[in-house]
Amino acid sequence: MRNKLLKYINNMDFRRLDINSLKYTNFIKAIEINICFLIFFLFVFEPTPKQDDYDQAMVLYGGFTGKYSPYSQYTNYIFSKSVQTLIQIFPKISWYYVIQYIIIFASLTAITFIFVKKGTMKEWLIPVFSFMSFCSYELYVRFTFTKVAGISIIAGFLILLYLIETQKKISFRYITGITFVFLGVLVRGAMYNLIVEVFFSAFIIYMIRERKENRRIYISKLFIFILIVGSMYCCNRGLNLLNVQMRSKDAAWESYTEKNGARVALQDYGVPEYSKHEKEYSAINVTENDYNAWKKEAIYTDYDFFTPDLLQKIKEIESEKKAMNAVKNAFKGMLQYYLSDTGIFLFLSAIMFLLFAGFNCFNLYFLPIGGCCLFAYIYMYCMGRLQHHVDVTVLIAGAILLFYYCIPIQKAEMFSLKQCCLSLGILIIIFVGVNFEGLSHSSYYGMSYGSGKSQREEYEKNKENLELISEDTEHLYLVGAYSTTYICNREWTIFDVVKPGYYHNIISSNLYYLPHVHERMANYNVNNMYKEMVNSDTLYAVSVDENPTFIDILCTYISEHYKKDVYYTKVKEVDNINIYRFTSGDIRPSWKGKKMEDSSDVISDVNITKTEDNKYIVEGYAYIDGIDSYAQNIYIGVEDMYTGMESYFYALQSENDLFLTKDKYHGRYSSFYGEFFHYEDIQVNIYVETEDSVYQLKI
Repeated sequence: MRNKLLKYINNMDFRRLDINSLKYTNFIKAIEINICFLIFFLFVFEPTPKQDDYDQAMVLYGGFTGKYSPYSQYTNYIFSKSVQTLIQIFPKISWYYVIQYIIIFASLTAITFIFVKKGTMKEWLIPVFSFMSFCSYELYVRFTFTKVAGISIIAGFLILLYLIETQKKISFRYITGITFVFLGVLVRGAMYNLIVEVFFSAFIIYMIRERKENRRIYISKLFIFILIVGSMYCCNRGLNLLNVQMRSKDAAWESYTEKNGARVALQDYGVPEYSKHEKEYSAINVTENDYNAWKKEAIYTDYDFFTPDLLQKIKEIESEKKAMNAVKNAFKGMLQYYLSDTGIFLFLSAIMFLLFAGFNCFNLYFLPIGGCCLFAYIYMYCMGRLQHHVDVTVLIAGAILLFYYCIPIQKAEMFSLKQCCLSLGILIIIFVGVNFEGLSHSSYYGMSYGSGKSQREEYEKNKENLELISEDTEHLYLVGAYSTTYICNREWTIFDVVKPGYYHNIISSNLYYLPHVHERMANYNVNNMYKEMVNSDTLYAVSVDENPTFIDILCTYISEHYKKDVYYTKVKEVDNINIYRFTSGDIRPSWKGKKMEDSSDVISDVNITKTEDNKYIVEGYAYIDGIDSYAQNIYIGVEDMYTGMESYFYALQSENDLFLTKDKYHGRYSSFYGEFFHYEDIQVNIYVETEDSVYQLKI
């Protein structure tokens, strides 16, 4: 048998093999096209996730607690549990992103397959090139799970639409479309209703276009439309209930579900403006700085003040006529908003193709699809979810539907491929011009990152800097929400798996009411970071150069709610990262239980300069060889020679330019600087505090 098979293969004339005769030629074309786009965009750009994805991955990978989690903030329990199971088996693979990249590739391949199958190459070339170029950039490069859910649901509904139009009865092929919708719901169930709003236009188009069809077939297909949408809606609701049920088995995650409802309604666009409602805010004891803390700096994690009850009262400030005002404002800002949105260019390219295709029934397709997209926009505006990663998916859905109805072209003789390509080229030039900065900086955050090369270098630099914080077991760090964009989110790529427990001592000011937040606070005996930050030896606040307002607003917030005479001092500086301590009254170091040492083990070089206005500047470096120079604290002691009283100041510690080739255990972060005013004779002492000792250095 084996010899006969080899003889048959040897006698085959592969030159006569016609690939077009293969049963799955269109499917192979779709795969080849998508592989080319995937390779190109991953080669040219460096994919970066949105912060929500970063936070979810950190939870699933155990970056906060050191334990893989079966729960996450947004994705369904089935998806999260799948990631947990896979990462336990293959811990070096970034499954949160890998699974979603597979979904993106499969979804785009399915859409491409339908376009290729519907028409000739002349008919599908421009639609496929347009949506694949745009979607590859938006989905593969500017990654976020919301878009992944959206494109999967779009692919599923497009498959179902195609099958309804071409099949006379329900078959097993419908399972393919349903599977894509199901996968999208697992990634982000809230996207289902939004995509259904757009695809409702297909229902309208079918009712108008096919109303003269055989009545029995017409009614049966309308019934299939309704049955599938209704069934998937019930499935979505069921999966949501599963989430609630599974979280109820974990008390901490049950609290997460209960306490975040009010926050979701306010965190984006739902906060009434303070200037317009100052009287109402004052009535519920909310100051303008509280408003800025919430709205501008995303300080959400003080649950003692920003309680669900208070958030509900804030929401009710503008409850009357809010819907009508929202619709009115939505129309006012629509043109300006969409001109700055990348998705509008894909939508315009679809309209352009529809026009060049020579449709007499342009209104039949554009008006229902455009109207449903407009309705979705207004819905998003009213719900406070008008954000790029959400609304761009709506425009993608609308554009794909327009392309879908263009193929096959009904009046091919009126269709000029050259004119269409020229117009598309002009549209691409405008798109590149408008979004040049974002395109030239290969990341989700555009110009806030760097070019491709510098971004890779920056990731390594951030990882080096954050390891200093991560390895500091004595302190708990509160990081400003927008500062995390510049440090935490720019450390691990989508291909990396964070070390379990890496962020054990870092809390962002905008994190949800998650179990790991309270576990970490409990490890440091902290109940409320904002209340206990003043005069604390444990708590630090962190901002970056790009977000300097966080510390001022945070200080005012603490002053208004917890300690009136609070002030802050910058005590550590590493590149663009600034670390602060908050103090009330005089600085009193807490050295209880630590051994006092002399200066014999201290390696130092300190200079003191006195200016004409009695300002003393103390600078230099000091460290103990073999001890972490970043984790050490340096105080400047000023002893009055007449009274013998000593006052203390925090020194600002930074990287030592003389020791850049060394590591932190050999003085790399030993530089310090301090200044103070004094009019009497003084003795200046430098105190180097380590984990278990304090070294006094007399100057």
